Amino acid sequence: MKKLNLICASIALLAAGAANAGTAVSTATKIAVENFGGSAAAQDTLAVLGAPISYSMSTITAVNSGSTVYFTVRLTGGKFAAAPGATNFTFGGQACIAGAATTANPSCAVTASTDKSTIKVAVTTAASYTLGLGAFTWTPIAADINTVNATLAAVGGKVSAAIGLVTLNPTAIEATDTQATIDAPVATGDLAVGAKAVNGVVAASAYTGKIDLTVSPAASDFTTPNYAVLGSYKFTDLAAGGVKIRSGASDYTLANGSAASANAGASVVVTPGATQSFPVGSVVSLHTNVTCSAAVAATTTATVTAGNAATAKTVTTTTALTTGTEYFVCITKPTATNLATPIQATIAATVIPGSTNDLIASASGLGYNLGYNGSTVDVLTYWPGALDAYAYKGYLRITNTGSVKANVSLAHVSPADGTVGTAKVIIADLMPGQSKLISTVAIDAVVGVAPSNLESGRVKVTAPTDGLRVQSLLQTGADAPIEYRANNGL
Repeated sequence: MKKLNLICASIALLAAGAANAGTAVSTATKIAVENFGGSAAAQDTLAVLGAPISYSMSTITAVNSGSTVYFTVRLTGGKFAAAPGATNFTFGGQACIAGAATTANPSCAVTASTDKSTIKVAVTTAASYTLGLGAFTWTPIAADINTVNATLAAVGGKVSAAIGLVTLNPTAIEATDTQATIDAPVATGDLAVGAKAVNGVVAASAYTGKIDLTVSPAASDFTTPNYAVLGSYKFTDLAAGGVKIRSGASDYTLANGSAASANAGASVVVTPGATQSFPVGSVVSLHTNVTCSAAVAATTTATVTAGNAATAKTVTTTTALTTGTEYFVCITKPTATNLATPIQATIAATVIPGSTNDLIASASGLGYNLGYNGSTVDVLTYWPGALDAYAYKGYLRITNTGSVKANVSLAHVSPADGTVGTAKVIIADLMPGQSKLISTVAIDAVVGVAPSNLESGRVKVTAPTDGLRVQSLLQTGADAPIEYRANNGL
């Protein structure tokens, strides 16, 4: 058994310990990244609670009464706010005290380096100790560690501690000085790790309404009368919890930020897509239901004018967000003489935290693709493009009888079970009153081979306009094409 004392033990331990290694054990405290990044000044003065860390010797070692040994603890990813108190440490399983050692408690004198990267703990005994597992522990308090903003503001960022043990007083303990130990290499453990506590999402929502082209005038309202939904946002406390506020006293949630208070509401920016605009005279607002009948309390609204219809709209609420609640961005129909046009807005929702030190990541994304309800024609006699090889040529003549320019799409219908296939655009930007003749060979090249093979089949033609006419024609040899009228709506 080796002996640690001030007179001769250091030489023996250094020689014996060269092939060994001490170990450090800790379970890092999860600290919410939302605790950091706010608008308050001096974020690096914010202190966090790190996890306890325990250092074990590589071999069983005896320490004589009256000896002094020196532990150094060096932080990476953070710094010491000040030298921790003596009672935050144990030696050989016994709590340290300040002042003179007793037979029951060793004395720990703690000194911090000038750069606050490292502390030196001089442990003096008044009894003999046998060291092994748990030879030395440090249990931080919430005020011990700061300068973690750059580290813990990122998910996975860590504050770690390296522990060294020597028997000669180390006089140089700055971060630029080598940290020595007789149980090389220096043992390390993680004290705190950045983790996400709140997650936000933007969605199209469950809304399915359209700009109504059947009203008069067309596009002056929506299929859900008087309102439409541009999308939704939702913030949720992440499952399992255990992600702490800086003090470690409780979990970080929407209702419990770093200052142990709820969030202060939200700011929502709604931006129309390129070349798009909001309906003139409409009002943008926030609601708690998809029918836009329950406005979020204490919320501003944004009114659309001819001058600002193409610019972003911001609405705010001072009502605290609750976890898992979906909030809807709603818009009213345009005022008289004004019309709605298709729009898919980008929604960016930002939680207003209860503390200016905090920052909850914004949620951003595309909202609902609000388009025209349009027209549908079921063509019950469609001559497949495959007939072209046998001197039969099929055509569709498509006419936009409505008042809105539109892309025309077509999908094949299965002759076996009536399943409608994937629709693809076959004519782009068909103007009001315009008519185009397109061969079924060209159609099948875009949409895919007709499932009816050489027999007449069925297709569904759609376009976001308030009127659509489709004629099916078949040409034999050099004869003129003949129209077949077994078509719905013709």
